[in-house]
Amino acid sequence: MIVRSTDGGDTWQLRSSCDPNCITVLTTDWPETIFAGRSEPYYVFEPGKGVLRSDDGGLTWETQWNQASIWGIHVSPAFADDQTIFVRTWSWHEPPVSWLIASTDGGNTWTPRDSGLDGSPVEELAFSPGFAQDHELFATIGRTLFRSENAGLTWGPVVVLSDDSIMDFAVSPNYPEDHTFFMATHEEVMVSYNAGNNWNVLIPERFLYNLTITGRSASGMHSTLTVSAPTTKETESPRLFLPLVGVMGLR
Repeated sequence: MIVRSTDGGDTWQLRSSCDPNCITVLTTDWPETIFAGRSEPYYVFEPGKGVLRSDDGGLTWETQWNQASIWGIHVSPAFADDQTIFVRTWSWHEPPVSWLIASTDGGNTWTPRDSGLDGSPVEELAFSPGFAQDHELFATIGRTLFRSENAGLTWGPVVVLSDDSIMDFAVSPNYPEDHTFFMATHEEVMVSYNAGNNWNVLIPERFLYNLTITGRSASGMHSTLTVSAPTTKETESPRLFLPLVGVMGLR
């Protein structure tokens, strides 16, 4: 089932179940409009895949697309204006028509957006915070970080690692101004201050899988790392949050 809170989590209301196979729910900048993704179980081929939309806060749902299982849904930061959604697809049984699809009309029609990617499932995808103006998107597949400058119509590599895989990446909330990326691999955490042309090692540690970037100070949190970006506004320097793990292996 799906539950919703409108008071910061103090109270919760039960909403309808979108589907037993729903694996993700994503909000938009329209308060009552949310999207959900369905994925069929790997062990049986059965109905229950695709994208659903609700315009009443999850009370009722309408199927928008049902050609493949969903790995992730990504809503434009300017959805109210551009009605843009990207979906990463997946299949246990046969490859979908496209590993990345998009809709620019709120989910009514869909088109492939994987030209220039390497024909594999897209592992991560993120919008530029200035997507409404710069139309930039970023995606990872294996050892490669890709960028699109035309809303996913074509893609090109930003960086290709020689002997490591990209575990996670994050885009600075001030990317249109500071052009900053962060990337975690098996071996280290790296940063680029010039849109991926050059990279510096921030943390030479292993197995840091998750990156979260915020644009505001988080003083008092001992597990944060302040990252200096080439900007004259110190208060806008992004902060990088890492999981604090003391022991590896079984206990």
